[in-house]
Amino acid sequence: MRLRQPVTPVVVKIVEETTQEVSVADILVGAFGFVGAVLVAAAVVGLLAGGVFILFRRWRDARVPAAPDATALRLAEPLERGPAGRPISRS
Repeated sequence: MRLRQPVTPVVVKIVEETTQEVSVADILVGAFGFVGAVLVAAAVVGLLAGGVFILFRRWRDARVPAAPDATALRLAEPLERGPAGRPISRS
């Protein structure tokens, strides 16, 4: 009869590469960077939407002529002021 030699187990321990340590400062910098990017994106979208609205109103006002019996309010024109600083009527 043959004698068997005792089997000794081989233990292989797999060690993963260590991860980089994350500090509170790293988290804060990332959060402020993300918030800054969101703010810049919101500002760009807001400016684009405002520009589109302004261009649409100018296009619409140029397309539709004013009625001849309509009263023009001239709200965009500056008021003329008299010597006491009070507005003067143009009529």
